[in-house]
Amino acid sequence: MQANDSQLILSAENIPPAFTAQYEIKKGSLKVGEMNLVLEKTADNHWVYHSSTIPKGLAAVFLNNQAVTDRTLLQLNDQYVRPVSFEHIQKTSRKDRSQYVAFDWINNKATTQYKGISKELDLPVNTFDNFSLQLLLMANVHNLPDQMQLPVISKGKFKQYQFYKVGAQVINTVYGEIQTILVERRKDNEKKSTYKFWVDPDHYGLPLQFEKIENGKREYIAKIIKTSFIPLPESGGVQAATNLQPSNDRLK
Repeated sequence: MQANDSQLILSAENIPPAFTAQYEIKKGSLKVGEMNLVLEKTADNHWVYHSSTIPKGLAAVFLNNQAVTDRTLLQLNDQYVRPVSFEHIQKTSRKDRSQYVAFDWINNKATTQYKGISKELDLPVNTFDNFSLQLLLMANVHNLPDQMQLPVISKGKFKQYQFYKVGAQVINTVYGEIQTILVERRKDNEKKSTYKFWVDPDHYGLPLQFEKIENGKREYIAKIIKTSFIPLPESGGVQAATNLQPSNDRLK
């Protein structure tokens, strides 16, 4: 198996400070959900990264109002911050798409559980789950190569995710216009699925917007509506977010 060939690392020095972020998710013009994203430092050299996506409107009806949650525990290990465990909880009355991963860095093995099947996989150096991989990209926002092949464990399998740095793009946000870096993950499947992330290089690589494309059509788009990194503009007018300085505020 091939390890991370882009030489990206996550360490205690470059991991983003604790933060919160909230996003509104839309399919077409309809609001279908909200996502809350949180990074906490729980103790010396330990972090928790978690999210909760809550369906809204018709999506809530189809999903029985069940939130989708992700949670990764990370710790400093041999100078690197590495995932220790990951759980993705996604259940409806008809399907259970939950998954679990335990990372054993001493023996370089990962134990996974998905759809009732348990597996033990080889664990190359610098492998992440598909959720905490976001932190690796955020931490390296200023030195992302044009192409990246990153090792990931997802749905009980070892995979290589293909990422591409498209370049700088200005997007409109609740904070005004912000210059971002567009990063894409492209899948070689029948639907030609593409995941797009617009990240803020001035605020620790935080995703300000992301969307999923299938068969050339947008499946959904999520836009940030609030984050602890950036204060919201005054009600009397829109503040130019590009002039804001990065915040080191911890979670309150």
